[in-house]
Amino acid sequence: TLPDTEAWSDFQLDAFGSGPDAKEILEMVEKMNNKCGRQIMTMSAGRNHSEKEFEQYKVLVNASTTEMLCTVTAEALAMGKRVVLPDHPSNAYFKANFDERCHFFKLQD
Repeated sequence: TLPDTEAWSDFQLDAFGSGPDAKEILEMVEKMNNKCGRQIMTMSAGRNHSEKEFEQYKVLVNASTTEMLCTVTAEALAMGKRVVLPDHPSNAYFKANFDERCHFFKLQD
């Protein structure tokens, strides 16, 4: 389900990833941008987190429930970022140990 366009009026999101869902996510991004009449979200291939460009970002949103090693989340926390994660058993460690910088959301059916 795509969000209402008003919810995205002052919002810009840059997404990075090359996982198995990348094509589906890119299609969703294009639909959202078309619905809003502007580019509210970009989608780029996954990249090395140590690239200088990533220093500007303050928050990582990792909606994955299949990444069992959770290295992306651990790396973001090690870099001092805040993270937004699904309230899922794979993120229990982060919920128990990083409650100051981890924010959780409930998954919808």
